[in-house]
Amino acid sequence: MPNKSYQRGRAFEYRTKYKLEKEGYIVVRSAGSHTKIDICAFRRNETLLIQCKNMDYVRQNDINEARELANQIGQKIEIWHKKGKIAIMPTFSFSLFQDKADTTDNLSVASVE
Repeated sequence: MPNKSYQRGRAFEYRTKYKLEKEGYIVVRSAGSHTKIDICAFRRNETLLIQCKNMDYVRQNDINEARELANQIGQKIEIWHKKGKIAIMPTFSFSLFQDKADTTDNLSVASVE
């Protein structure tokens, strides 16, 4: 029998899942995976990656881990908790120098209609 904390967290994930489905998303819950993403929600041209926290606040450690993941995958991560949502945006660093092997001289572009 799972402990009470797990049961409450699971119930919060299901409430989040049902809310998103009512809003028209196709929702996948990552059951029992213990990953940083609990729910993936998809709607035309939109993807939500959500970490659910069944508490009134979000620990700084959870924010830092979400920020690290957002940077790794280049996607926004949302942390949903009892009192709201936090969006963690990826930060990018760009190189101003082009690699000599990287050339667009032979690039061909095709239009898709």
